[in-house]
Amino acid sequence: MLELSQELIDEYAWSLLVDEVQSAIAGYDEAARLPEIVEQLRKSGLSVSVSMVSNILEGGATPSDDTPVLFVQEGRRRWDLAWRALGGSLDGCLRACLSCAMRPMPLDALAHQVSLALQQGPKETREVVERLVNRSDVYYVRDGKVGLAAWLLRVDSDDVDDVTWDNFFDTPEHAEAILDNLEEIRADNVEDVALRAFEYFGAGVTAKLVLLARWRLTAGQFDPKADFAALAGSSRVYMASNHWLFPAEARALFAEAIAAASEGAEDEALDDDTDVEAILEEVSVGPDEIAQAIQYVKNAPSSVPIEELTEAILEVQPDEAGFSLVAERFDSALHQQGEIAMCGRGRWIGPLNRPEGRFNEVPDPLMVTVVRVLSHQGEPVDIELEDSGLEGNLVALVRDPRREDVCGEDEVNIDPRTAPRPSFVSWAVPYHHTEAGTLKVRRIDGDFYGGIAGLVECLFHYEGGGEYPVWANFNLGLVFGLGEFYKEHCPPSGAVLIVEPTAISGEYRLRYDGEIDDEMRLSPSRIGELMALRQEAREKQMSLFAIISQILESHPNGLTFERLVAEANIARRSRRRLIASVLSLYHCFTPRPRDKDVWVYDPRKLDQGRRKAKKKAMRAE
Repeated sequence: MLELSQELIDEYAWSLLVDEVQSAIAGYDEAARLPEIVEQLRKSGLSVSVSMVSNILEGGATPSDDTPVLFVQEGRRRWDLAWRALGGSLDGCLRACLSCAMRPMPLDALAHQVSLALQQGPKETREVVERLVNRSDVYYVRDGKVGLAAWLLRVDSDDVDDVTWDNFFDTPEHAEAILDNLEEIRADNVEDVALRAFEYFGAGVTAKLVLLARWRLTAGQFDPKADFAALAGSSRVYMASNHWLFPAEARALFAEAIAAASEGAEDEALDDDTDVEAILEEVSVGPDEIAQAIQYVKNAPSSVPIEELTEAILEVQPDEAGFSLVAERFDSALHQQGEIAMCGRGRWIGPLNRPEGRFNEVPDPLMVTVVRVLSHQGEPVDIELEDSGLEGNLVALVRDPRREDVCGEDEVNIDPRTAPRPSFVSWAVPYHHTEAGTLKVRRIDGDFYGGIAGLVECLFHYEGGGEYPVWANFNLGLVFGLGEFYKEHCPPSGAVLIVEPTAISGEYRLRYDGEIDDEMRLSPSRIGELMALRQEAREKQMSLFAIISQILESHPNGLTFERLVAEANIARRSRRRLIASVLSLYHCFTPRPRDKDVWVYDPRKLDQGRRKAKKKAMRAE
């Protein structure tokens, strides 16, 4: 197992992070936002906090005796490489770019970076760069890659003392240590020489010292360019930006140190109120930011959450301390303009994305159908009863807020304006909602979906994969746009969905783990029978009484009220109260003696007709 001193690990961990920050910024053709830099670092495998990267950038923007300025800040929260932002001569930019990379670069990539710094066309820049690097002894080219000659061992003589003087004027003792122990570090290739040197000396060695050893060991076959390229691209040797060499495992130790320090920095940032105050002071929301947000929303293909605007316009990342407060302040400021509209809690939409005329009507499968059929006595067969006329526990079942459905909202005595916002919503999907591709927004759901009135856009993220843009019409109490989800992932009736909010306004996590509501579990054959009954009822203009009679007749052991509602609504969309009223009104429908929750049909009592005591409870048509 590789062992390094903690002091060395800390030093090179910081160096590694600086190098990776430079690489991350170089990956963009313009100054990069802090969130973009952090994202690239994390993609490279480094676990970093925002505050740590911010410290790197701010530290690199301050000159010192030991290090030049590495980064410059552009705008509010964008950062660029200092050499690229400040420009200069062609030769100066070339040297700066290679000094930043500290590795040979492909000619095309080098020319591209220089063209950005000089703000010149890439084609003409490449031609000039190619001429310069091939003619100047400051650079070298090998296999299409360009490096600085200063990285290589300078060999102008066969005399060891001359070479040592030319290359190690300020550290001759290091060269002497290598030269005195050549046999101990002898190997067939440059990587093994580097690893043996590390093992023998118990510490890192520079690339140039390893090249010195190779010069003495290769007996006239020395190729410094090839050896340096092998070290720079090695999977077994880690080359730091100062060209010190370590076994490849060392990089993992440095990365672990970054992660450990970053974790502490992140916790401190989240707990320290001063960080929140600092970011609130740093980030301002003025006319320019409002104008940018308006344009951003207008250009977006759909509604935009305030969190996205906060990242894109104010350049604050979600894991930064104070993000939620900044987003809240930005959201409040947007209420003062009139060009884009609020589209739910914390979401904004441009005028061209409003779904004019859509999602403003109840879909046909959800529409309650009432067929007026008269008895021989000239009375309506189906009629609703007041609570006083409903049998047993039917009042509680009719008014159950969990089972609220379209056209039955009046049964639930809950004000959505005062209903506490639930932490999640659980809902079993009836067959008619599967047909319509909708989800019921119930009164007990309060403002869970971002409001209690109007039309808002939401985004459902299905845990099994896929995103579903939906629209919630609170005036209708419906979420539209789930047809494809139901078709792909759910049974026709009874899927129990779990909807949970995410950290992004108007975005939700949608879960379905295969659970089916027992009262709505219907086999394909039974659904087929009920669809046939639907057709028959439509053709014959059957009463709901007749439909319920047929359904219960096919279940000799009876059905619970909820199961009857599920089956009856496939045959014909009906209000829960009307179904409960038909059960309560006629003698032929009775609860089972030993199970009052199960209703049975007794055709022998058909001639007894209505229960006369219910007449006072009948509602006017």
